[in-house]
Amino acid sequence: MTFVKILYGPYEAYGVIKHRFQKLRGLYECLTALGYEIELVEVNLLNRLTIEMCDRIIYVCNIKHNMFNVDCDDDTVCEKAVFAVQEAKARTSSDKKYSEIHPDQQRAASHE
Repeated sequence: MTFVKILYGPYEAYGVIKHRFQKLRGLYECLTALGYEIELVEVNLLNRLTIEMCDRIIYVCNIKHNMFNVDCDDDTVCEKAVFAVQEAKARTSSDKKYSEIHPDQQRAASHE
């Protein structure tokens, strides 16, 4: 199971600024269905949505661009975020496979 951290900030709606999970519902459900383990973290960055995997930022957007309480299939920003997560997983797994196949090159690079 791959671990994904979703950091999201507050945004203004109807004159009130606060954190709202509803903008993340489609993203959360889609990633959970794909087998990802998700940690949701509230941050104090206004309008910010950041997705991290392996302590690396893989996707950043304005949370206001996500649709409110909508499935991922109907939200293009959510689809882009899911694609970024899947691409990052594919890249990290290919890096691991490369280091398993070529351990001598990894050791040589670390000694330079």
